[in-house]
Amino acid sequence: MAPIPIPRAAEENMRPEPPARGFDDLVRATAHWLDRRESLQVPPLLLASVSGGADSVFLGHLLHAVARVRVVSLHIMHFNHGLRPEAAEDARFVRALCERWRAPCHVHTFTPEQIRETQIANLQAALRHLRYRLLTRTALSLASPSQTPILVTGHQADDQAETLLLNLARGTGLPGLQGIRPWQTLRAAQLDAQDRSHRTVHLFRPLLAVERTRIQATLRHFNLAWREDPSNRNPRFARNRIRHEVIPAMQALNPRFIANLARNAQAWSPALDDLRSMHDAELARLELKGLSGAPDVPPARIVWRLDEFRALPTWKRHGLLYAVARRLQHERETSAARIDDLAARLGAVKTSGGPWPWFGRLSWSVWHRPRAALHGLPSTASFLVSVHHQEALPFRFDHPLLSAATMDGVRIDLDADLEASARQIEFGPWTLCLRASAPPSESDLGPWYARLDRDRLERAGSSVRIGPAAPGLKMQPAGMHGRHKKLRHLLRDRRVHPSLQPYWPTLYAADGRVAWVCGLHVDERFGSDPARHRVLEVRWQPGSRRNGSRT
Repeated sequence: MAPIPIPRAAEENMRPEPPARGFDDLVRATAHWLDRRESLQVPPLLLASVSGGADSVFLGHLLHAVARVRVVSLHIMHFNHGLRPEAAEDARFVRALCERWRAPCHVHTFTPEQIRETQIANLQAALRHLRYRLLTRTALSLASPSQTPILVTGHQADDQAETLLLNLARGTGLPGLQGIRPWQTLRAAQLDAQDRSHRTVHLFRPLLAVERTRIQATLRHFNLAWREDPSNRNPRFARNRIRHEVIPAMQALNPRFIANLARNAQAWSPALDDLRSMHDAELARLELKGLSGAPDVPPARIVWRLDEFRALPTWKRHGLLYAVARRLQHERETSAARIDDLAARLGAVKTSGGPWPWFGRLSWSVWHRPRAALHGLPSTASFLVSVHHQEALPFRFDHPLLSAATMDGVRIDLDADLEASARQIEFGPWTLCLRASAPPSESDLGPWYARLDRDRLERAGSSVRIGPAAPGLKMQPAGMHGRHKKLRHLLRDRRVHPSLQPYWPTLYAADGRVAWVCGLHVDERFGSDPARHRVLEVRWQPGSRRNGSRT
């Protein structure tokens, strides 16, 4: 993707052009950039974030000028963070600017509850998350169904330099050298996790080559005022210390320091984009999509074969983990230290385990020698690794598992109605079917089918219960000649992953004894032999049945 042309004065930082001429160059460059976007609707919808500071006022003035030479639908959005007494005056100031630009103005005030709901400890990060979420929702509500809206922000060359320096200070890998990207096309869900649509948004930053000093000089030339945010000088924020201490020191060594960093980020960007595409393709090749989840929704997990991962050279292993983190963290990059740490752990792990925390809301798990036939896995799945959200199971399966709503158990009466018709109980996408049955017509109906002795079950009580496998309970698995085994050991020996064990469905008799660990073992005290006539047939089957009862 071609970079935004840099105005000569911003690139060379020598004999600056008159502000008006440099501004006109930037207007033409921005309009040309939009003209070359073949996927854009005419007129494209632009939603610009304007805080009232110098950069955003310059951005609004620029887009207003672009609207004179190219047909666009320009909207402005302002956020009141509710943290400063001057915030209301900032909003009035932006509204006045919008009247001058003849652009619709959308103002949103954040509440403390909204900030807390993000569950992001860092205040600046929480507010940034909220801003992009509201920008995305507002833009999609304004755009037509066939239109991809463009979010426009006022990040400029000084912001780019600060970001690169922060990335380096935190220990970035190669992706962090790209800094802020001038143009991105993202799924709406990457900016708003609550969005379940398939729509996309563009993210445009036309000022990345323009330095702050030039922005302010141009505003003065056009007699445009702006608002100052006192928090931008607060030294407790790392970015402010970079801005007011580190960058001036570097500029003392080379006055063109900011311009050089901006130019380097622009020069590195195509190569880093190609490298990113290579890592994304490697991830697509290795990923086990059936275990990761549906391809058309934001993923909660990414699963791949650990042995193939270990066979990659080191730089590809690290690149694949960067690709995983980007997909699960909505395009946010992570540090090289975190990538190195997980790569080392995946290189050393030998047994099933997890979930273990990685960073943010991500965890990782591994599964050694899963029972492929039981879980419907590829027969070659000898060692799997999953990086997943903390609230999600590491692996996705097409077999029964209990949900939070059924963890207390579901009681099923063994009454006379079973003689007349089947009893069906829905457990999410799976249905448990119980019926009084004659001998089966098929010899093997799979692991999710069992035949139990109804007389023995009724001697224990008039009902059965489906609930989670209680790890400390014992059962007598059929074929073990009366020997007992704890459920935790049975699940471990059958290589059920630790994260799945709390949700494993188990059928209990009314007196609490285990009758069937579903899919794994029938207790020999409740198993039905061929001579028995009163049999309870229990079967899990996918999908709900309209004629069944529902819990």
